[in-house]
Amino acid sequence: MSNLQIPNLPAAIALNGNELFEAVQAGTSVKVALTQMASFIMGGGFGQTLQDYANDAGAAAGGVPLGGFYRNGSVVMVRVA
Repeated sequence: MSNLQIPNLPAAIALNGNELFEAVQAGTSVKVALTQMASFIMGGGFGQTLQDYANDAGAAAGGVPLGGFYRNGSVVMVRVA
């Protein structure tokens, strides 16, 4: 399956956190689990902890830019409106 282009891969049905992604860390290719990415984002891996908002309107009022990240409880969200 390594010769398939991404658009030709089957769609994921439901994510469980064990999905693996390729990343580059210090010049070396490594595998990263979705749970590791979520933990990094939710734990403030970008230099600050994500603020908790109920929806895009609340995030906008709180200063989250379009395309910016926030959280709704334990779910990472992207502001689109």
